[in-house]
Amino acid sequence: MRMPHRICLCLCLLFGPALLPARAAPEEVRLFAAPELVAAGLMAYVLPRFRLKTQVPVALVESPEGAEVIFATGAPEGVAGLVEGPGGAYAAWARGEASPSAKRFLKWLGSEIGLRTLTAYRQDGAPLLRAVKPEEEAADAALPEGDLAAGKALAYRNCGRCHVVGAENRMQGVGSTPSFAVLRALGDWQARFATYYQRRPHPSFTQIEGLTEPFAATAPPPIVPLRLSVEDFNNIIAFVARIAPADLGAPLQMR
Repeated sequence: MRMPHRICLCLCLLFGPALLPARAAPEEVRLFAAPELVAAGLMAYVLPRFRLKTQVPVALVESPEGAEVIFATGAPEGVAGLVEGPGGAYAAWARGEASPSAKRFLKWLGSEIGLRTLTAYRQDGAPLLRAVKPEEEAADAALPEGDLAAGKALAYRNCGRCHVVGAENRMQGVGSTPSFAVLRALGDWQARFATYYQRRPHPSFTQIEGLTEPFAATAPPPIVPLRLSVEDFNNIIAFVARIAPADLGAPLQMR
């Protein structure tokens, strides 16, 4: 009576993944990139990095007519430039209706991670491209000011007890706490850091001069308390603002 189950088990052990439904591979994106960027080696640098993060393959084509996505100068009206380089301002846009893979590629190119990848490439030791930002966006993106060296030291000494702050304590954080690079990748990172002393479990061991109430006599801090001045607090936020966000792939959904 049990023989069929044994046969099934044997088949699973022998053929394993072959018996599972095949997982559809991401659709290939056909890309036309400006010839000068291809010749400079930029696309050979960028495309493998995109595929490594997303598993989406991108194939270069020789003419815009055969492409689904174009990365070049002369963008249609309403498409903003992403970077500037030897040919002027380069933008990325789709020809016709973009596939999900093409939309993902376009979104990645315009993201902070994508722009950092584009501008990190160097030719003869010098950056080939530089990021383009409208003046209004640049003003909105102004980083908090503070003593960065002091902020870094404070962050490692205090926050580094639980969080991975950076390379210097990358093996020392508590596994259940997100690293600073992951927190920086969140859209509301600045609000989270600005109010962290109100977010559990921080109120139980954090004192910021002029912002928090003293610990209750009946509820002493469970660990050595973290005591900061407002200046210390601002210096930490200024330091955190300059940490490169982690590449989380698909947008992170917080519950």
